[in-house]
Amino acid sequence: MTKYTIFWKTLFFWILFIFFNSLLNVPSWISQLVQSDYLTTLTTTSLWTSLWYAPKSTALFFMNGDFVLLLLPLFLVARINFLKVIYCSIASLFFLLLLYYNIYYEGYQGLYSVHPSFTSDWILVKEILPTFLQELSIDKQKYLVGLIGFLIISILLLIGIYQLLLKFVQLKQQSLFWISSICIIAFWGFSLQNYNKNKLLNEENNSIIKNSNTFINWIYPKIQLSSAPREANPLAHLKKRLVYDLYMNKPLRKKPNVYLLFIESYGAVATLADGCTDKFQELATDLEDQLAANDWHISSNYSKSPVIGGRSWLALTTTMTGASIEDQTQYNLLLKEHQRFPHMIDFFNNQGYETVRVSTMSSKNIDTMSMITIPNLYWKFNQRLFFSDIPYKGYRYDYYGGIPDQYTLGYMQEEILDPLSVPHFMTFITMNSHGPWSSGPPIVDNWKSLDTLLNPYPNGRPTSSMHIFQYWDLMEYELKMLTDFIIKEGDEESIFILLGDHNPAGLEWKLYGRYNKWATPIHIISKDASFVNSFQQHGFTEGLVVDTAQHKVMRHMGLHSLLARQLLEQYGTEGEALPEYLPWGLR
Repeated sequence: MTKYTIFWKTLFFWILFIFFNSLLNVPSWISQLVQSDYLTTLTTTSLWTSLWYAPKSTALFFMNGDFVLLLLPLFLVARINFLKVIYCSIASLFFLLLLYYNIYYEGYQGLYSVHPSFTSDWILVKEILPTFLQELSIDKQKYLVGLIGFLIISILLLIGIYQLLLKFVQLKQQSLFWISSICIIAFWGFSLQNYNKNKLLNEENNSIIKNSNTFINWIYPKIQLSSAPREANPLAHLKKRLVYDLYMNKPLRKKPNVYLLFIESYGAVATLADGCTDKFQELATDLEDQLAANDWHISSNYSKSPVIGGRSWLALTTTMTGASIEDQTQYNLLLKEHQRFPHMIDFFNNQGYETVRVSTMSSKNIDTMSMITIPNLYWKFNQRLFFSDIPYKGYRYDYYGGIPDQYTLGYMQEEILDPLSVPHFMTFITMNSHGPWSSGPPIVDNWKSLDTLLNPYPNGRPTSSMHIFQYWDLMEYELKMLTDFIIKEGDEESIFILLGDHNPAGLEWKLYGRYNKWATPIHIISKDASFVNSFQQHGFTEGLVVDTAQHKVMRHMGLHSLLARQLLEQYGTEGEALPEYLPWGLR
């Protein structure tokens, strides 16, 4: 090869190298871009220019250490064609695995804000993902098109990286290649460093992403952490269960009805993030006035959920057990190996309550062993109702069954709870506020009239998204609807607990620098002012709005002990020693 040919082949090699190197950085760059709110300001006319000046855009060109390491063994395979082909094929596959892991990692972080674990996530893929995909109603043809597209892209990437590695073997024996490469790397690093410094000096500090002190990224340490073995006994803290046994046999002389209502995705984002705070303050004032006019009292706080963005069942389980259940491995072990653990439902069953749970998520797999039978054995609800038990005939408002939450609660109250001759404990998680968010149902005077609603969108269902404005619209719907339900259906003997399960997926970053990203609002509502006010000794404040500078944070795992303690304090036997409030649960 002539020197001229070597130079241009070297330049082409480094263009390909930078492309594939940058490809490994694309998932983290997109994640950072989304969490800077920069995408909302883009215009189609200046798309590429705007993206170049976006926060952390230079992170695309950081050197990837894993990619560089893939080249090093090629120094040992100069002219051994067989080994060269074998290694280049293996290295190409490794590159693809690195890329797909990084997509998985950044997507998982964006949704759940925790480091992914292969062990726990494989359980989710087997047990939860099929049900979730069925609820989204994606037909087989779309699955097939997506699979074919995935395979084509993978094959093209494999071919491209394979050719790049072969090109390196051909050029690495040329001295001009190394001279040219040193110049290119020096220019690359110098330009990147200076551009990044000037940009950091000039741009506003509107990104939550910390600045990196290095231009080298590594993926393997993340893989190592994801594949790390789980602790030998992830539920070791359950050995402290005896503390909850103390709650079980203390009788209540008065037994108010208790409604534990989880609001899907109702997090501190809805009350403290830009775009929501002012609206929440205005809504809270209106709802407080409505409740006060009907003699209802409110105490509120923030509670830290064990999860963010999804896996609501872990939040519900943590709340009702008073034990920290943070991943699917722990959840499955709890249900299968700790059937006699004393939880909140046991407490109400022992007090003579009728305990009822309702879930309106539809699923073709809802009656499988893992989804229903084992949880039923564990929770011991007297009644458990599902999607098929709610006789809704109207328009389906979401992808998970579509029954309006107002209809579910109205039906439950009139058909199931009112006829009971004993006090009841009922728990329900709202479904209309489940992401992706679209337009919610109307709030009507009579819940039965929702049965007659025809398709309100003859020109097509509104677009679903994860945008904060659509998120707020559904938070507003849920709070208004629940307030309406409390005023209409609640009585002197009713206690309502409204609790967010977790912060919304992909939006928790809006709390950075403002508040804890795990925090969700909790509201205690009752006509018994003494009972409601008793929570203020544990950090709650009066009304729906919480003063974050003064309140004392609680955790979902603390509600089991707190609720039982305050019920026994207000309605238990006089002189009976009160059980301890455990803010950290068994932790």
